[in-house]
Amino acid sequence: MILFLKKTKPSSKAKNIIEKCSFHNSHLKGKTVYGHQILVSLLSCDGLVLPYSIDIYDKDFMSKIELTQKLVESLPKPENKGYVLCDSWYSCKAIFNSSEKAGYSYIGAIKTNRVIYPKGHERLGVKLHKFATTLDIDDFDLVTVKDQEYYIYSYIGDLKDRKNVTIILSYPKDSFHKDGSLKTFIALDNSLVPLDILTQYTDRWAIEPFFRDCKTYLGLDGYQVRSEKSINRYLAIMTINYTYCKLYSNESYHFNTGYKSAKKALIKSKITYIYEAAATGKSLEEIFKTLKIA
Repeated sequence: MILFLKKTKPSSKAKNIIEKCSFHNSHLKGKTVYGHQILVSLLSCDGLVLPYSIDIYDKDFMSKIELTQKLVESLPKPENKGYVLCDSWYSCKAIFNSSEKAGYSYIGAIKTNRVIYPKGHERLGVKLHKFATTLDIDDFDLVTVKDQEYYIYSYIGDLKDRKNVTIILSYPKDSFHKDGSLKTFIALDNSLVPLDILTQYTDRWAIEPFFRDCKTYLGLDGYQVRSEKSINRYLAIMTINYTYCKLYSNESYHFNTGYKSAKKALIKSKITYIYEAAATGKSLEEIFKTLKIA
């Protein structure tokens, strides 16, 4: 997933600008903003979700799709079934092919203006949002996904650039046929039932708390280093710290639990060092120097 990190646009006279910054379209803000975009991927297995990669997106070097292809093809082969989970930006032929090449199937959101070819529309096709308006509520099934109820309709057929896929049309229970409420999803594995597709896709939202925690506790939206090398070093240190806190939480794998426990352990270790150093006769200056206190 791409995360946008806003930075201050430098003046024309600035000598030491922040490297790899450029203008990007922010869908959240609805305008073009200056800053970094970073591409993040997470690996999930048996309830443990850890960061796998974090890269600065440089649109002068390669496209988002090319960067994502490179990332997907570097993934470790899954022992059993594995799925690449993405938002609608990445639901395209190139990522479908890269996922399969890496040994994964693909589940993702898909834009509602994509064209399908159901019965009656075999020649020209019809856009998903237009097709949805031809369906009645009785054509949908009511299901529960993570305690939320949705009306869903399953279509197995073709896209223009991909044959024989499963597409799920979904409305929240209280927003059937309301403008802007239609969400659509795609799966390459037709053996999955619709509810399993949606349940698998919800695992993608693990990336949201990852961003939240990194911003809140690890300075992701406030770093002040300028060179590309320094930024990459910071991002590496951040992901290592995040992983450490996840694993430090023992079996819960909750970042907040691990972060608080690690912070308490650090404070205890400092107090223990000061106590033991004082007992052996070390001066305050030596203790301050060791603790890097000016």
